[in-house]
Amino acid sequence: MKSSRMTYVLRQPEAADRVALIRLFEDFQAVFVAMDPLSRERCEAGYGEVRADVLLKDSSGRRRTWLAQAGSELVGVCSATWEDATAIQRLSTATRRRGRIVELFVGKAHRRSGIGEDLLRKAEAWLSAAGCDVVRIEVFAPNKSARRFYEVRGYHVRDMDMIKLTA
Repeated sequence: MKSSRMTYVLRQPEAADRVALIRLFEDFQAVFVAMDPLSRERCEAGYGEVRADVLLKDSSGRRRTWLAQAGSELVGVCSATWEDATAIQRLSTATRRRGRIVELFVGKAHRRSGIGEDLLRKAEAWLSAAGCDVVRIEVFAPNKSARRFYEVRGYHVRDMDMIKLTA
């Protein structure tokens, strides 16, 4: 892929990507820690390792991950998964197979270069080919730029989670 600012490739992850994935996930979580108005988000030691291992070890066939690589640097990650609606869900919604974007992150220095959009398109195409009739993504409410990114691409706010601190 080529944007006006950089050349990059989208590819599947390999075991050798583990260290770079750990860094990406730690950077990803740091964004949430910095914008959390309730100070509930954390990035404890081992966070990046666990997230990277989940992606690298998943063999279910229901998850696919793409990495964006610019030169020798991993600059973005997107992971998608799908599940069939349960019997109860089929009684209450038109959705039969639900796709979910589980991760979509582009490092700060590479945002607005087209990488996020290309990663999202890859995931949406894969989910569509898997028979998904809807794609969902969870967005951290304070992350207004991410909400705008998805809204421009046809996503709508459907559910909201609210939180109250009790202690």
